[in-house]
Amino acid sequence: MKIEHIAPADIEKRSMEIIDQELGNITLPEDKRDIIKRVIHTTADFEFARTMRFSDDAVARGLDALKRGATILTDTNMACTGISAVSLKKLGGQKVCYMADPEIAAIAKKNGSTRATASMDKACDIEGPLIIAIGNAPTALLRLAELIEADKIHPDLVIGVPVGFVNVIASKEAIMKCHVPYIVATGRKGGSAIAAAICQVSPEKTTGRGTNISDQRLQKKLAVVKQMLATNQPDATDGLDVLTKVGGYELGAIAGLIIGAAHSHCLVILDGFNTAAAA
Repeated sequence: MKIEHIAPADIEKRSMEIIDQELGNITLPEDKRDIIKRVIHTTADFEFARTMRFSDDAVARGLDALKRGATILTDTNMACTGISAVSLKKLGGQKVCYMADPEIAAIAKKNGSTRATASMDKACDIEGPLIIAIGNAPTALLRLAELIEADKIHPDLVIGVPVGFVNVIASKEAIMKCHVPYIVATGRKGGSAIAAAICQVSPEKTTGRGTNISDQRLQKKLAVVKQMLATNQPDATDGLDVLTKVGGYELGAIAGLIIGAAHSHCLVILDGFNTAAAA
């Protein structure tokens, strides 16, 4: 097989081109296309082009939740690590996994349940927009379905892609019967890497168009955002580092004004996304 010499920055782009070629006559729905291609890119398994299932409003509900600063809860630390903290931080969101919490371990031992099940119970206390991504434990998905039916939790989106043999298919079928937006990989296939891939937030999906700009200007804006993130690599755990590296002078000025107002105990009224991001 011929070796392709591809610049590091172009490897993902070339991979997506190969995926498009090998999909052949398979037509993917436009709003779901990017997600399915990311799953294929992660697994090199084209079967996912046929086995992924989306509720009618899943993609829109998920994007809306992300733009409102959603918390993404995962059932493994692997999936949590694979989700871009920088992109979430930019949107005011966060990612969490309770699997290593001593409290969860103690509750699971006491109840004779899995940690994944106990994590879903704890998720009921999460406030604000919520996306739950299950890539490993069908017990988590089954417990989540019970909690949804009991009206104890209301996630904006459930990503159900656990992998394995015991109760995997049944858990996915259970979540698809709930009245909740979902993205599910039917069958036994799945995994934490797939859960993380589905959760990835691309600049194309989250960068605002702005006021009265042309398509050409929008593409330029997207290119700048991508280059800015790649070049500056802001630390998502450090708000000042994010502001310094990707905020721009105007957001820095707004942040300074808000800090000054807070110091003087003055009320600040925010008029849009940019001012809220600075706050």
